[in-house]
Amino acid sequence: MARDLTIQIRLTKEEHETIAAQAGREGLGVGTYLRALALRNAFESSGSPRGKAFAARRRAQERAKSSRTRQAVRKGHRR
Repeated sequence: MARDLTIQIRLTKEEHETIAAQAGREGLGVGTYLRALALRNAFESSGSPRGKAFAARRRAQERAKSSRTRQAVRKGHRR
């Protein structure tokens, strides 16, 4: 059964700026970014097949990003 959930959080100016910067890099607004982050974390921690797939995809993305960063550093470039 689907349920609606409302969460209210208070952020410092610095926290909001940090989150806004990350959201902007992903082409999202702060609210959308936080909702997506909450959903991803909920799915990943659920232990369901969907959650396991989310977690596996995230690990693969992190490995790919780490690999690209190491390659760039070896070539003398910084990301």
